[in-house]
Amino acid sequence: MEFWRWGNHVPQKHNIGDFVTFHTPPVEYGIYAFPKGFVERYLIEGSYGNICNGRYCYVRDEKKRKIMMTIGDYQSIDYDNQGFVTSVPSGLEMIIGWKIQELRLSTKDGRYTFREIDKEKVKRYGLDVNESYPLVKENSKPKKFEYNGNIWHHFEFTYPSEIEVKCKRLVRPEEIIHKSYDWILTDMKTYEKAYTKALNIYKYNYFIEQKKNNNWGDPLIEGRPGGMPKSLLYLSDFEVFIEKVK
Repeated sequence: MEFWRWGNHVPQKHNIGDFVTFHTPPVEYGIYAFPKGFVERYLIEGSYGNICNGRYCYVRDEKKRKIMMTIGDYQSIDYDNQGFVTSVPSGLEMIIGWKIQELRLSTKDGRYTFREIDKEKVKRYGLDVNESYPLVKENSKPKKFEYNGNIWHHFEFTYPSEIEVKCKRLVRPEEIIHKSYDWILTDMKTYEKAYTKALNIYKYNYFIEQKKNNNWGDPLIEGRPGGMPKSLLYLSDFEVFIEKVK
């Protein structure tokens, strides 16, 4: 089955603290990924102050040096009504034609978009207007890979919706190899069946809620007649955790 990930496939060490959430890793070593086309963007932001997960890359000049910018320089960038950069400070001509939404200033506390760098937020974030920060660009292309081994996922049950007041079991207890927090470990065949069941249930609920006929549509294409927008899927449910890509 095809999965998408930003960053390499080397198992990473995760510190599992006392504060456990839905996304706490099930085991100490491994990588997060998503099945093809079902990516929850906010879950791949990576740690503040670095770009270790591959979601962003440094913008570099012709000599491979990082482009550094002050907040003033950043705010002086102009762009058209479609978001394409049209005018930049001297020395940044290479970013003309790029999407302003893909650019960030990378600080030790986070990566900030053009819209986030206004006077009020600069003060709130404690940023120094005179300091130079590296410019980073969103790497919109994930690394795609095939994987068919055992896999950690969240598809033991579906969660209640406005239509379903009860959870629906997707994986039988005897099919579960291990459980950890909100994760279960199964073989790939079991995962693929649970994935398909979950997707069909989400789509069915969506069309019932929208009072549409039983037209399954295509969740990967927004705007297609009868299609289900990805934004209405529980995309965080689709994250998986793989201990080792073989």
